[in-house]
Amino acid sequence: MVRKFPKIINKLLFIGIITIPSIAFADANLLPQNPSVINGSAVISKNDKTLTIQQNSDKLITNWSSFNIDKDHTVKFNQPQSTSSALNRVQTNDPTYIYGNLTANGNVILINPNGVIFKDGSKVDVGSIIASSLNMKNNDFLNNKIIFEKEFSAGSIENNGKISAFEGGAVALIGQQVTNNGEITTPNGSASLISGEKVTLSLNGNKLINYSIDRGIINSLVANNNAIKVNNGTVILSAKGIDEVSKAVINNSGSIVADGISQKGGRIFLSASNGKIINSGSIVANSDTGKGGEIRVTGDEILIQSRSKLSSKGNTGGGVIEVGGSWQNNNKDVYQATTTIVKEWGLFRRFSL
Repeated sequence: MVRKFPKIINKLLFIGIITIPSIAFADANLLPQNPSVINGSAVISKNDKTLTIQQNSDKLITNWSSFNIDKDHTVKFNQPQSTSSALNRVQTNDPTYIYGNLTANGNVILINPNGVIFKDGSKVDVGSIIASSLNMKNNDFLNNKIIFEKEFSAGSIENNGKISAFEGGAVALIGQQVTNNGEITTPNGSASLISGEKVTLSLNGNKLINYSIDRGIINSLVANNNAIKVNNGTVILSAKGIDEVSKAVINNSGSIVADGISQKGGRIFLSASNGKIINSGSIVANSDTGKGGEIRVTGDEILIQSRSKLSSKGNTGGGVIEVGGSWQNNNKDVYQATTTIVKEWGLFRRFSL
């Protein structure tokens, strides 16, 4: 049952750090509740099933008591420009559940230590989005330091819907256990599924330039079970475990495509430090016009299941596929596996270094 509120609640104004934490927009399961603007300027209003954040500053930090979006409901960020960013921190004991729509013309960062779940039927259409169960310090965000670090807990980040970033944008899902069961699309951009206790990203506008996992995490898991597509872009599946007892696991049973539509193929990296990689899906970085792209699969233990597909072919030449390390370990910068197994129709070939 939807609660009814006076009309005044439908029009609330938040400028600078003015907050009214005692007033809720709607039931916690329908739309985000109790916004408290910590830094920046925004007008936040609700009209029927849509919550609009009219962001007036280039950077905005807002705390929420919940950030759920129900089916047929929408949260819309109107931001000054495509490089503007909004940090949204959810202060609750429950995960965030997205059943409806989330739109933005810039960058949205959504942090909930108890996890973020994009449910089947959800749709995200943004300039860029980062969803994380690791926290970020306000000063780091304001000083363009994109550092995520576990505090007390780090729930799961899971996508079962459709997440799309604009041309050249970034989609990054960061936590202890990160799973994609839906579709992620970002043409000429980047899609990253990252598991660790401390993660640093380098962004140029909405474009991911570099990343690092500064500390591993217990029960580290990254899994792609459906589809990731970044034409001319970069896909990163990366996890870091603690040690031999608590290894990281990367499992790709879906489709990862970084085809080159108007240039050489894109780049796809699967990296498990202190961990293992299991691939039974498709990894493709082809190009119809230029050379094939780059595929690199590195970890301590690698298993390429039978019927897997790894392809980096191009109209003007093949690309590079590295599984388990560089050729005869000639590139010391490439992580070398201790065991690589490539199965073939029920048989397998084993390579140990």
